[in-house]
Amino acid sequence: MQPWQIKALELEVSALDHLDGVIADYGLYIFIAFAYLLIPFSIWALSGGLRRKLLKGKPMPISSQAL
Repeated sequence: MQPWQIKALELEVSALDHLDGVIADYGLYIFIAFAYLLIPFSIWALSGGLRRKLLKGKPMPISSQAL
């Protein structure tokens, strides 16, 4: 291995060790934050938010309603 590859791997290992420590210390809080953010995002996506954003300015395709 080249010296720069060894240095890059050492940097990657230190970053992953830091990330592991953050998850070990604050994992529950991170999970709760993602859960609270997932609720409004899923409501927005299921109400057609993604379709409206992707088709902005284009005619709406005709599709049958599933719900």
